[in-house]
Amino acid sequence: MNPFRNLMFGFLLILLGAFPAGAGGFEARFAGQQTVDGENALAVTFSRALDPRQDLSPYFTLTTEDGTGVEGEWMLAEDPGVVYFTHVEPDTAYQIHVTRGLKAETGEVLADDIRYEITTRSADPMISFGSRGFVLASKLVRGLPVDSLNIGQADIDFFRIKPDMRAEFKKNFWSGETLYYYQSRDLKKVADLVYSGRWDLDIKKDQRTRVNIPVSHIEELKVPGIYFAVLKGAGLYEYGYKSTWFTISDLGLHGRVYDRDIRFHVQSLATAAPVKGARIEGFDKEGRSLFAMDTDSLGQAVAQGKFDNLSLVSAARGNDITLMPMDVPALDLSEFTMGQAPYRPVDLFV
Repeated sequence: MNPFRNLMFGFLLILLGAFPAGAGGFEARFAGQQTVDGENALAVTFSRALDPRQDLSPYFTLTTEDGTGVEGEWMLAEDPGVVYFTHVEPDTAYQIHVTRGLKAETGEVLADDIRYEITTRSADPMISFGSRGFVLASKLVRGLPVDSLNIGQADIDFFRIKPDMRAEFKKNFWSGETLYYYQSRDLKKVADLVYSGRWDLDIKKDQRTRVNIPVSHIEELKVPGIYFAVLKGAGLYEYGYKSTWFTISDLGLHGRVYDRDIRFHVQSLATAAPVKGARIEGFDKEGRSLFAMDTDSLGQAVAQGKFDNLSLVSAARGNDITLMPMDVPALDLSEFTMGQAPYRPVDLFV
């Protein structure tokens, strides 16, 4: 017999052994924890869409680590190849048993029993701001976004940055997301505490929930300017607390970076009209000014040159001031599901 043929035959057997039996047919692919309609769930994914007419309960069993059955119902997801079970507890070991005989929409039948062991994620209490840095329109203020997990009340201290200490604030505070105890003395030098309050948060158990904290009714926050907010869960004391800055302003600032210049446009957030005479100034990470100019009658200004170390741009007119970070992604699309979006020549982001 040809030795080369024997070698190729043995290699083929090895390759076939690397794939599970029945690969390409109807089978359970994997199981894991998912979020379904805002609730924690365990889900099993199959290689084929399931027959929606069958009763799923005889084919799925969910137990805890000690063998205790978990009450509930397995449901077919919008994707008919996925079955899920909600109302699971965090940091808990579960066992999923899928029984043979389950039917696919094609008429195929699951040939073997399948077992999965899954430990759900822990749900330690946490609270933070939804992002770093906000511009809240002075006439359209909705609130500060706060993300909470198993914390039902939030305490927030609001500081207004002193006008003559804005450069110092930009240098030491605007880029961080946590205020530590040792920084509190420095904060008092650049800002005044203007308001403290506690808010009840409408959250779901063991689920990260975003809540908009209303601030439009607070008289102390109606004055345009730069504010610094420090957040903690009510009754929780830690070495550092989540923080963010925001401005209450009517100035909308837009910038486009080119090879030889940066072009800015300023308009009113309330009326969309261009703003003349707004002072545009750029800063590096140390708070040093790199350029400064005023907008024209069209609300436009151009900074000539290439500024690789540009970190922050401010637009100011009267009491209104808007800050725009320049060392972050130009257009953050993380909140959009872009992987499934078809190509279009123009997309609208609201």
